[in-house]
Amino acid sequence: MGAAPNRRRRRLILPALLFVVGALALALVSELSSSPLERMLAALPVWVSVAVVLGLLTAGTAATVAYERLSGGADEHRAEPTPRVRNRRALTRTTTVVAMVAAGAGGGAVAGPPVVAWVSDSIAAASRPQWSAEVLYSLQERATHPVSLSRDGSTLAAGFYDGTVIVWDVGTRARIVLRGCSGLAALALSPDGGTLAVVGYSRSRECPGSHFSLWDVDAQAKLGGWQVPTVTPVTVAFRPDGRVLAFGGEEADDGSGGAADDKAPDGNVQLWDVGKRARIAELVAGRTPITALAFSPDGRTLAGGGTDWSQVSSDVYPTTATLWELGTRKVVGTLTLPPNTHLRALAFSPVGDVLATGGGNDDGATETVMLWDVVSRTNTATIEAEDKAANSLAFTPDGRTLVVGFAVGEQGDGEVELWDVADVERLETLAHPGGAVTSVAVGGAGRVLASATYDGSIRLWTKDG
Repeated sequence: MGAAPNRRRRRLILPALLFVVGALALALVSELSSSPLERMLAALPVWVSVAVVLGLLTAGTAATVAYERLSGGADEHRAEPTPRVRNRRALTRTTTVVAMVAAGAGGGAVAGPPVVAWVSDSIAAASRPQWSAEVLYSLQERATHPVSLSRDGSTLAAGFYDGTVIVWDVGTRARIVLRGCSGLAALALSPDGGTLAVVGYSRSRECPGSHFSLWDVDAQAKLGGWQVPTVTPVTVAFRPDGRVLAFGGEEADDGSGGAADDKAPDGNVQLWDVGKRARIAELVAGRTPITALAFSPDGRTLAGGGTDWSQVSSDVYPTTATLWELGTRKVVGTLTLPPNTHLRALAFSPVGDVLATGGGNDDGATETVMLWDVVSRTNTATIEAEDKAANSLAFTPDGRTLVVGFAVGEQGDGEVELWDVADVERLETLAHPGGAVTSVAVGGAGRVLASATYDGSIRLWTKDG
């Protein structure tokens, strides 16, 4: 008596398998091709695709039931069927196969690509080398601002507001401590890790006003220190060859509430010859203070920008990034960001065709990271978030990944995110608790990352495998 139900279940297995095969086949085609059919299916509204799938499944089920009835159920000893019955059974079998495959294809059009993408992403995540974190330093009484890595990732420098700079040998974790002027705002290691540049503003008796200094890292010696009366520097960057550096900020304050030089513009960038330890030129950015700087990979272009907060009677604050051609010292382009973006970071891709800008989280601005085509000066992609601010940016040497240091939410929790530049998709999130991430740096062919938070925590990330 139990043989008939078993046979019925066996007969239902084939249509079910055909449905699965059809779904997977169309999902695979959707992932691997961009045929007109695939684009047409992708463009269909979801409700239309669902209705088609349900209709095809209903037809397939009806055909299966009809096939069962024509098959005679559990009666295996009945008389030889007539040719008409055999033809009807053959037609029913064909209808069942076609209906179930079609239903499977329709199901694949709706659910197949996301499933395949999920499986492929899971496999990629499992096979992707993982990042391991090491806390190099943590002292909540100290505010950490910048970190900088040498190009090969062998040397790491971190600066603190009190003027202390710690430099690590990444391989041995040995460290040296350099003590400079308080009010440290930014630092940068030369690409070879041999020279350190530090800028800031201090009201101390030892270092009054805006200051800039150069250090020989290996000798642990200060090469020189200078006051810069026309600018309060908040950002500094080395040219890729290490021979020239730039630092920028806003019009300097002489300590009495007035400008040190009434003719000085709000947005100043100074260029210095590292070898000669002399100022080469000063670039002007109008009324926009310079809060971020970046050299192009070939060293011919300098990008600098910020947000003009001087219009106190307005709720709209212009945000721009200026491109200078260093050979002529002339402006060759201007990128206009959404108002109130509060530009905090700039980074060129290794090829130099893409410029990334970071900011957001001020007065409703949601554009945290924007990618720009350097030649056309157009925005090509945007990463938006209502509760995040991108404080720091760095490309990996292959240009495929953008590392972003975020402040998240009102509490300013830290987070480092890795984004695929081509697809503008988030690859990984590296949690750095303990305050907003103020700075990130990349070195060692992209296998070494460093991040710092405002509460004094520094982490070194290395990629396993």
